[in-house]
Amino acid sequence: MLAIAAALAADPGLRLVDGPRPAAYAIELTIDPAETRFSGREVIRWDLDAPTRVVWLNSRGLDLTAVTVDGTPARFRASGEWLRIDLPARAQRFATELTWSGPIDMVATQGVFAQVVEQDRYVFSQFEATDARAAFPGLDQPDVKTPFDLTLRVPDGTGAFANTPVATEEDEPGPMRRVHFLPTRPLPTYLLAFAVGPFEVVDAGTAGRGNTPIRIVVPRGRSGWAGEATRRTGQALEALERYFDQPYPYPKLDVVTIPVTVGFGAMENPGLITCAQQILLARPEDDTLARRREYASVIAHELAHQWFGDLVTLGWWEDLWLNESFASWMGDRVLAELEPGWHMDVSSVGGREYAMGLDGLPSSRQIREPITTFADIESAFDGITYAKGQAVLGMFEAWLGADVFRAGVRSYLTAHADGTGTTEDFIAAISSAAQRDISGPFRSFLDQPGVPAVRVQVDGSALVLEQQRFLPPGVRGAPGHWEIPVCVRWRGSNPTCTLLTEARQRWEIPGLDPASLVPDAGATGYWRPRLDEAQVTALLAKDSDLTLPEGAKLLVTLLPEDDRDFWMEASQKSLAEIWDNPEDDGYAKLLEK
Repeated sequence: MLAIAAALAADPGLRLVDGPRPAAYAIELTIDPAETRFSGREVIRWDLDAPTRVVWLNSRGLDLTAVTVDGTPARFRASGEWLRIDLPARAQRFATELTWSGPIDMVATQGVFAQVVEQDRYVFSQFEATDARAAFPGLDQPDVKTPFDLTLRVPDGTGAFANTPVATEEDEPGPMRRVHFLPTRPLPTYLLAFAVGPFEVVDAGTAGRGNTPIRIVVPRGRSGWAGEATRRTGQALEALERYFDQPYPYPKLDVVTIPVTVGFGAMENPGLITCAQQILLARPEDDTLARRREYASVIAHELAHQWFGDLVTLGWWEDLWLNESFASWMGDRVLAELEPGWHMDVSSVGGREYAMGLDGLPSSRQIREPITTFADIESAFDGITYAKGQAVLGMFEAWLGADVFRAGVRSYLTAHADGTGTTEDFIAAISSAAQRDISGPFRSFLDQPGVPAVRVQVDGSALVLEQQRFLPPGVRGAPGHWEIPVCVRWRGSNPTCTLLTEARQRWEIPGLDPASLVPDAGATGYWRPRLDEAQVTALLAKDSDLTLPEGAKLLVTLLPEDDRDFWMEASQKSLAEIWDNPEDDGYAKLLEK
């Protein structure tokens, strides 16, 4: 009996796997930017499959003042990250009401925090990954999606913004105003968002199939800094609608300025994207192409999340790679469509090289890492999740074909809209569209660390492919084995592909022209080609028909490991510019450097 009692008293740990889940939240927050604390009240509706005596919620740093169940005071215990509520009697359908207060953080940019701009104070939320619990008690994990009915009580003359449009506004006795927002679609707690302060609003028009209203929300006096954001945001939204063949899922889109962010640059809250000022705004006389490109990249990434992450949310943090890798890959795809002169295919080679640099160490981690602690969640937001995952997605799209891959993505979104999706769900959707099981190849890149190196040798009308794990010279590490999509081409041919599944594999290719063989057609492979210097130099000759990304990747094979960081920086800034001039021998110029 003592063991059972102890188990019931203990908190669930990082994640509540089984147990009661809320059906809906109605939350009211009183936020005055001039104060150092906020207060809250919420009603959570529960509609359970079976009666219970106990419910658990996440809560951190909140001072709870009252908890009732259907109007009857209830016993509760807060400990660490968890709040336990004991029901007066077993119940299946009931409502819990809670009131509390909490601190407004003036240092960190997480939870509920405030910042000052020219003596004006603003309050923001940033809840990913586990900081919603610092704003309100709730089941704070991504696989729990519920509608939210949010009300903000704010001082008169203060703007209030949230995920959805305003439903009603009411003046209250005293200097306060009550702003009630329309209920959201089902969301996880980490995507609820709000901003309060003396903002100015820049109308960016409407865009997309649903004529979505777009606004850029800026600190007072900075409306004139939002010109690029007003032009670019709707373009990106419409490009994404075309790719997904679905309208933007939410009724409005605000992009809100945060003066300074720490640990993130922007956040994909549905209908209320937040973005660091240095990315979002610029004085017209000081603006640069680099800043405009950065905003275009960031807004495309965050808007891609509106479908991939918000409409369909990851099942647990081990699938964070799917959210972030896809948004990064999709963001670059949008920019390639909107701004072909920016040579995003060349930039992708640099991003892939960055990922392989991280992944080439014996200490590198796999993309899909088990999550068992809070530290595991934080460490998952890294270059392996973003850059390697993006590169792997790009490789599989090139192998399967853009139309097939897009069909799988659309099927995944349709099947899991307003719910959650896992890596298994995504792979199944792509496999179905491709009419072949790709789980083995995909998992060989997701579930082990490391970069494969592939030696490509010509043997008559065939290629002999050999794979092994790439490691820096003199470094030992665990071996690896992959199922690698390998696509090659030669002068005048389309890419032809195979799947390298063995350590050494012979590939018969009718019509092969060894003299002009490009070992990684399109430079989309997440693997390092092992070629000798003579092969690479011949391919980089002036009369070569290499594409820009193919030439960029081949150049890397000639560089010592220590020079690759320099190359990546140079390629991002100048490679496309050098090769834009057809009179210049761009390959030779870069080779000389």
